[in-house]
Amino acid sequence: MKSKRFLAILSVLMVMGLILSACQPAAAPVDEPVEEVVEEEAVVEEAEEEEEVEEASMVPDTIQFCTIYSTSITDNGWDRSGHESFLRFMENPGYDIEVKELRFAEGLWGDEAEAAMREYAESGCDIIWAHGGYNDIILNIYPEYPDVMFVEVGSGWIDGDQNNYHYMYRCYDGVYLMGVLAGLMTEGTAIGSAAGFPAEDVNDVMNAFFAGAKSVKPELKQKVGFINSWYDPVAAGELAEAQKAAGVDQLLMAAENFDVCGPGTGAMCYGPYIDFSEYYPGAVMASYIATWDAGYEWALSEWVLAKETGEWNGGPLGFENNMATGACTVVLGTGIEETLPADVLEQFNATYEAILNGEIVPVLDISEPVSE
Repeated sequence: MKSKRFLAILSVLMVMGLILSACQPAAAPVDEPVEEVVEEEAVVEEAEEEEEVEEASMVPDTIQFCTIYSTSITDNGWDRSGHESFLRFMENPGYDIEVKELRFAEGLWGDEAEAAMREYAESGCDIIWAHGGYNDIILNIYPEYPDVMFVEVGSGWIDGDQNNYHYMYRCYDGVYLMGVLAGLMTEGTAIGSAAGFPAEDVNDVMNAFFAGAKSVKPELKQKVGFINSWYDPVAAGELAEAQKAAGVDQLLMAAENFDVCGPGTGAMCYGPYIDFSEYYPGAVMASYIATWDAGYEWALSEWVLAKETGEWNGGPLGFENNMATGACTVVLGTGIEETLPADVLEQFNATYEAILNGEIVPVLDISEPVSE
């Protein structure tokens, strides 16, 4: 009996144990560690940062300009104005890029200029700035150096694309203003101009000078001459003397010899690119001042764009600045303002303001001028 009772009790306990184990709640699922999620996000952010750094590195943090000058950065207004503008530009290029000290060569033309450009292109120059009429040389060599940006300056566009760019400097509206002054001040029947070559950016200022003078004295005749050199003071002087002998007493001396002008010489000069009255006081009635800063800034922006996109966008893209856009200004020679009749000074200043505000818009005329 006792054994039967014991077995019965044991059976009841076993059944109750099974029931209790069946009613036990299931274990809660274990969440993924928070650390793993954070780690994955950090990896993604790190990858994004690495991608941004890689994209930014496409544009170098330094740039080397190399320039060819046809004459002298001290004696010639065109080259001096360009060089002084670059020195200003390199101090504040407008980008977080170090502009290295300029590498340049003076007084080069023809084969020597081409050899210098090739040497620059093969020795680490990023932008070759040809400060003058080197367009035909660049046209021949730019395809051979596809990683170098070539910038033609002046003389008119010939052809090209890709890494061949063109910048045209203009100041015909400023020279129109000087022509107005010449027309008001002349005591003769003719005004003149002596220049180097009949290039596009020479013709435009000569035509504007004559147009300005004739706007106040339509009966004036024009005398034109070229010395066929970008810098030859002796030839320029001889040409100026010939024009003076023909009755010219107001002379746009684009060929840059100011010894032929001043009190007692029978003529007053008007100068290009820099204020020549600093060196020839009393001989220069007025000068137009060329600033190339905007041109260098434009070239740098085109170079940066090419580095970012991997494509050059060359061609006749250089904008044509003038007095109205701030690329050039006109200044009276030292001490000249005090010598001008009040009505002449008043009309000069009024014309200056009228050009700047668009009331007077001088015509761009690049045709070769001729004597009358």
